[in-house]
Amino acid sequence: MLDASNPAFRPVLDRFHVRMRENRTRLDDLRASISAGDEQAFAEIRLIAHRLAGAAGTFGYAALGGAARELDVVLSEGCRNAGLVDDRLLALIAAIDASGSAAA
Repeated sequence: MLDASNPAFRPVLDRFHVRMRENRTRLDDLRASISAGDEQAFAEIRLIAHRLAGAAGTFGYAALGGAARELDVVLSEGCRNAGLVDDRLLALIAAIDASGSAAA
């Protein structure tokens, strides 16, 4: 885990927070597309979830990483059940929101 108290890492952490907010906005935009079965939306959601799952732990956001990992696994297994994916997506969005509050 990155030592957030080290001033040398502050720019990296700040970039992560910016990217996290951008990802949150994009995930919210993509939610409408999953009920239509849009494969590009599923693929983009999975990519964002996969990246967040990997990066979140580095920055000390275990809950965010866990929510992202759950969504990544569901999508990587080929699940296209819109209700299940939406539930996992909402959990990830809530984790992003909680992490953003902790970062503020």
